[in-house]
Amino acid sequence: MLQNYRELSDLQPMTIFVGEKEIEGEFTNLRVDRDSLGEGRYAYDLQEGEDGEFCALKESVIVNHGGTFITNEEIDLGPEGCLELGEDKDNDYSF
Repeated sequence: MLQNYRELSDLQPMTIFVGEKEIEGEFTNLRVDRDSLGEGRYAYDLQEGEDGEFCALKESVIVNHGGTFITNEEIDLGPEGCLELGEDKDNDYSF
């Protein structure tokens, strides 16, 4: 079930690192209705890997959805529509 962004109470600060760039935003464990974001806001889903850590940032995640990242910046997910995340990758995250 999709949640209305304006009604979320569990938002916490999060940063996604895309190469050298830091993108600040908010994180929720829930799936967010993109229509509830308002103009100038973007939402991306985080996918969990087998170890329970986030392994990818995507437009939408069906299996192993770990949460939603909401930001004021549009993120280029590349031709595959996915940014792989992790300490051993060019992209990572922190809370």
